[in-house]
Amino acid sequence: MFGRLLALPFAIGAMIMLYLTWEVHENYAIYIVPFVLCLAVVYIFSPQINWWYYSRNPPELDAPLREMLLERSPFYQKMNVADQQRFRQRMALFIMGNEFMPQSMEEVPEDIKGIIAMQAVRMTFGQETFILDQFEKFVICPSWFPSPQYPEDFHTSEVYQEDGVILYSAEHLMHSFMQPKQAFNIGLYELAKAYRLNYPDLRYPDLEEKLWLQLEEISRKSRTQIAEYINLKEEEIDLFGVTVVHYFEEANAFEKALPELYLHLKDIFGNQLRP
Repeated sequence: MFGRLLALPFAIGAMIMLYLTWEVHENYAIYIVPFVLCLAVVYIFSPQINWWYYSRNPPELDAPLREMLLERSPFYQKMNVADQQRFRQRMALFIMGNEFMPQSMEEVPEDIKGIIAMQAVRMTFGQETFILDQFEKFVICPSWFPSPQYPEDFHTSEVYQEDGVILYSAEHLMHSFMQPKQAFNIGLYELAKAYRLNYPDLRYPDLEEKLWLQLEEISRKSRTQIAEYINLKEEEIDLFGVTVVHYFEEANAFEKALPELYLHLKDIFGNQLRP
């Protein structure tokens, strides 16, 4: 990380002054203080320093995740070379700029981080900002999990606004990514909910209950099936989040069936490549 490289000269300077204090004269001790203060500043602000540097010098995405993009992302495959590079760099920055916390597992697998980053960058690719600054923590559980919001319902995904956390079942997140026609995309669904909470002042569409039937006609996934996959009650499923999933996953059918809503969402999320 760039912050560590930046801290290195100050650490060396402090060690030199400590050596001179010990071996030459105690008056050198006063010169240790500036180096230690600089180290403290770099340590405290290292996340901001790292983000400043890497946003201007974007890293390349790791090879396994690049391969996953080539094999599993129709959106990425249709991009030109410059946009593909931008997409990969944004994914790498998203992974770097967010905290992935394992729950009941030793660590979060890199492919799970990649799937989340891919969905987030895909959703915001038409915009300058792609980090949800109020939701920078992702808690990953092996499978179904309870939570303070739903203590009795073992579910597969959730947004917990109070702590700025998005929670996922790794098993169901992976399944929804690998089998998009059979499963519901919980990755994009929760990110869409978080997006609306992160940017509450945008002009969002007023969605009516009859939209559920229209979305079912588009994707052949009913409200009941989606609720069963997330394992929450039907009335607890967010219509906006489901609509955004259909907007991205079923773009052609969505525009044909709901042209005005399609244009409204296009204004919110920007131009999108179609699968």
